[in-house]
Amino acid sequence: MITFSTVVQSLLQQPLVESFYLVKISTGYFKTSFYVDLTVDGTLYVADGSILAVEPPKMLSVVDKQTFKITNSDPLMELGAIAESSLLGMPVEVRVGFVDPATNIPHTGINNTLLIYKGVVDNAAYAISTSKIGSSAFNITCSSPMSDLDLTRAYYTSQDYLDKNHPGDISYEQVYEGSAPINLKWGR
Repeated sequence: MITFSTVVQSLLQQPLVESFYLVKISTGYFKTSFYVDLTVDGTLYVADGSILAVEPPKMLSVVDKQTFKITNSDPLMELGAIAESSLLGMPVEVRVGFVDPATNIPHTGINNTLLIYKGVVDNAAYAISTSKIGSSAFNITCSSPMSDLDLTRAYYTSQDYLDKNHPGDISYEQVYEGSAPINLKWGR
């Protein structure tokens, strides 16, 4: 069950709430969409204006397989080197923080933020516009927890593979190519 702090509960009851994103990728990428740098739970999130959009999955059905997407401004293409070396499969955490409407100061306690995504980087690519002004955006696509539900993969194996990786497994000892039909009882 999700529990909210009393601060978050009171803020969510307001008709208008100012919010910001905190994006944390374990490669050392700590960014915020807030206008100044923030320290949350001992981690410094840099406010350099590079987060253009955070797109959570669109909930169209009960089992949704949409992905989570983070779009970053990267005109100098600095994130490309990170993407090529170590970005895929890295843990990602995205939180939403809130600003106190009375003081205009953000709540920086970790318990006063909402975790909206926790997963891994699935894909990273540039979207480059060659129009008159031009732009360069770096899209980070994160895995959907439901994406593999209907995915089928061929699983090829042999007795040699099992002997090497799972010593003592005898499930393939009776399976021979071109031999007579054998009825095997799997799972017992």
